[in-house]
Amino acid sequence: MLISVEVYESTITLQQVAAEASAARPVIPDVYADLGSTLHKQTCSDTTIDYAGHCFACHKAILASRSEYFRKQFNQVMKDGEVIKLTPPASVPADHELFTQFLQYLYSDTPPDPEILSATNFTAMCEKFGVCGTAKQMLHHLQISREYSDITLVFLKTTRPNTFSSESVRLAEYPCHSAILASRSQLLRNLINRRMAESHPDSTEIVLDDAVVGYKYAPLILKTHLPGRAGPEHS
Repeated sequence: MLISVEVYESTITLQQVAAEASAARPVIPDVYADLGSTLHKQTCSDTTIDYAGHCFACHKAILASRSEYFRKQFNQVMKDGEVIKLTPPASVPADHELFTQFLQYLYSDTPPDPEILSATNFTAMCEKFGVCGTAKQMLHHLQISREYSDITLVFLKTTRPNTFSSESVRLAEYPCHSAILASRSQLLRNLINRRMAESHPDSTEIVLDDAVVGYKYAPLILKTHLPGRAGPEHS
């Protein structure tokens, strides 16, 4: 019986340790939660929406992929910094908190708070702005089509490093969306922010050295096997 008690006590201790370790482990947010956070943090925003006098920093790729209305707006010739002014549906109050809930749904499929955005008003907004598909379908479309891509992820391999005759070979390049990359990776977010802060902010390339971030990890970084333009092979 003594052995059984010891085994029992050891099992309880292991369960407690496992529970404490699980509680201490940080929760890894999914891509939709990250996109929702990108909206609130205004990371890499490239368009401004004026709703009832309140401006929202948003992202063309996401809005155009979720809304026929925004797609038509962005397909028109727009000046840099031009603000899109929206008129709320006749039956919906012109309230910025209500529109925040609506945007959060477009970015992450998060159901709106019914106390802020009722089902009736939510339906009216979806109909007015032509909401289509889901956030998952939106991401799949952007990853495959590369539509509205605004940055290129380039993988380089340096041959004969530390010599006077060293040269770099492009292994592959992937048209991407800065908002999505920045939402998922602190490293890429820092690189994108640094690029935007440099003297040539219009540069659309983020270069990764294969010796530092291996090209073989590209599918992991991009979260899917994406069509890219492969560079010349080099052994």
